[in-house]
Amino acid sequence: MPVPLACYRVLVSSPSDAMGEHDVVFDICRQISKEFGLVTGVILWPTDWVRSAHADSGAEPQQLLNHQLVDECDIVVAFFRGKLGTPTQRYESGTVEEIERALDAGKHVAVYFWEPDEN
Repeated sequence: MPVPLACYRVLVSSPSDAMGEHDVVFDICRQISKEFGLVTGVILWPTDWVRSAHADSGAEPQQLLNHQLVDECDIVVAFFRGKLGTPTQRYESGTVEEIERALDAGKHVAVYFWEPDEN
């Protein structure tokens, strides 16, 4: 018998130096969905600019990503390691723009900063 599920799209956002974190979030979303999806009726669908965006034209690249990913997501999880990222026409970086756009739309946003061990 079919089970009704609510799918929450999770955008994983970061500059290119934090791509390892994307893999971790993708794995966690899949594990949570697998273990608890049928019980809770909730699944998490991870997306990012590398795996989920498609070729498009007619606007600035970040605007295309915003339309394809940010506007369609429910949650944003952002990571920063050593760099802020590539500037866009309006913000210091694409990641900053994605965070601001999601916040302006009232979406849930979590931002994490990497701190190296001092050892």
